[in-house]
Amino acid sequence: MNYKELSFIIQEQTEIVADILSAELADIGFESFINNEEGLVAYINASLYDEEKIYQVIENLPIKTNISFSSIEIESKN
Repeated sequence: MNYKELSFIIQEQTEIVADILSAELADIGFESFINNEEGLVAYINASLYDEEKIYQVIENLPIKTNISFSSIEIESKN
């Protein structure tokens, strides 16, 4: 099973923004999260990845800040 790793860069990074983003991403299938200095790294099963839903989550956050993201696919290993 392959996964997508998404790195979110949050302008004006605060812990509360990362926490809210994590909760909203969990609602669309993301499974694990790592907070870092730039923002957040999140993981989702590649079969559930829907970029449009991610943009909707960012757009609908109650705290407005600039958030960008990039993704890479991680192949499963035995």
